[in-house]
Amino acid sequence: MILKLKRMNLIRNLAVGSIGVLALTSCNSLYDKLPECPPPGAHIAFTYTQNMDFQDYFAEQVHCLDLYVFKVNEGTKADYSTTLYKTYHNENRMADGTVSVPMDLEPGKYQAVVYGGMNCSESSFAFTSLFNDDDNISIEELEVAMLTNYYFDDSPWTGDYDEDGIDHSALELHDHFYGKSDVFSVGDRDYTPVTIDVMKNTNVINFYIYDKDNYPLEAHDYRMYIIDDNNEMGPDNMLIDGDDIIYRPYIKENKSFIPAKKTSQYAGVQTSFSVSKLSTRRSPRFAIINKAIGEENPIFTDSDLRTKLLDAKDAYPGHENMADQEFLNRENNWDIYVEIDVTKNTWVSITIKVKDWEVRYDNINY
Repeated sequence: MILKLKRMNLIRNLAVGSIGVLALTSCNSLYDKLPECPPPGAHIAFTYTQNMDFQDYFAEQVHCLDLYVFKVNEGTKADYSTTLYKTYHNENRMADGTVSVPMDLEPGKYQAVVYGGMNCSESSFAFTSLFNDDDNISIEELEVAMLTNYYFDDSPWTGDYDEDGIDHSALELHDHFYGKSDVFSVGDRDYTPVTIDVMKNTNVINFYIYDKDNYPLEAHDYRMYIIDDNNEMGPDNMLIDGDDIIYRPYIKENKSFIPAKKTSQYAGVQTSFSVSKLSTRRSPRFAIINKAIGEENPIFTDSDLRTKLLDAKDAYPGHENMADQEFLNRENNWDIYVEIDVTKNTWVSITIKVKDWEVRYDNINY
């Protein structure tokens, strides 16, 4: 009996001591001298793994950041609305390792949208409507458009798109990224961890043009363009239907290179295009024209460049079952070799090379 009482006293003393320790070490305790609990909020981290390397390149490739956190209003999952609650902007390069942002938020539900590369001084994209950080807007109002310029080659444009109001772009676009979080909850204390994996919306398409008999080509003898409707994106990063834009190469120069499937150098022409988001809902067109012969008899035209780019997916071992749009999101650098016959003003073959994998097309009419 005495042993039992001693054991009960010991348990009681331990319990009281534990409560005392908690009171002395907890924030918001009875003792005013202790620090207050930190405010609730979210710790929002960023990654960029949506590439064909499946590696995180956020710190290396995203140079500036715009983060918009929206308060999720009451409603069902299907019809809830959002209101801009807090923003964060970083105009400096993110390569210093800054890949997360802590934000104080009151308890509730939130959703975040992040844009990379749009707040940099050399940005190539902007919101279609201006708003301030304290404006009462929703996610659905976020629309982004590519900044275009009116550029013409060294001879007048003579194609069907020589009309006023047709946008042209011949610049190397600054990389543009987009990401959106799921709806997340913030409680009464502590930070909620949130990770947003962004995707890249900009692409470089390099064309290497050469004669089958290695006849030297001169860059100024040729005109190339890509036409697409892809310069405006909505809050879900989907393309918004609009007017066509004409892309002209930001690089067009004489170049010696070893074409795909070849072993020796050819004296050809390199043209590099910097284009916005590629989508399975669009059919970009491409053309190569010999200026001396004219627009009516192009060397090569392709009314759906997207299909050829997607064929390259099947050359990736292990990625044949990847969704088409995911492949276009992940791959952002394309090399296309165009073999032509100068004497006949026609193309012979086209080879698309992505990393070490190649897809070849032959002109069956040649």
